[in-house]
Amino acid sequence: MSTSSARSRRSPGRPAITSTDEILDAAERGGLDRLTRAEVAQVLGVSAATIRHHVDSTDRLYSLACARAFGRLQLDSDSKSWQDYLRTLGQRFAELVTATPGLEDYVLRGPYEERTLEQFERIMNEVLLRKPEFDRATAHLLGSRTLIISAALHTP
Repeated sequence: MSTSSARSRRSPGRPAITSTDEILDAAERGGLDRLTRAEVAQVLGVSAATIRHHVDSTDRLYSLACARAFGRLQLDSDSKSWQDYLRTLGQRFAELVTATPGLEDYVLRGPYEERTLEQFERIMNEVLLRKPEFDRATAHLLGSRTLIISAALHTP
């Protein structure tokens, strides 16, 4: 029996079998910029209560899905200079926000999941690796502004 047919024959009120990963996949497919639990439930063929069972709020669903998408941003680079690194980072982020509408708002405003904060930390470390004379505040400013400008220039 296929998973979709098993879901369609469940009685109302009984939670369908799904996972947080499937829910986050559906959230991205439906579009992070217009995310609702009802939309995700419809994409998966389950009830909104099933979604709520796994993720307690739409805001949390949004931040989890965005953090996962942002986690796909490749942060390492063969770039030797900090300027080339930030240029590469900006291009990669522009491609990611173009492919994942709604992600830019999360990166600009939060609230951030732990894995996103770890990504920000890695960006600062990559800048400092290439320019040790910078302090952390400067590395943070350069990395965050690169993301902001890339998002602003490549968001429809």
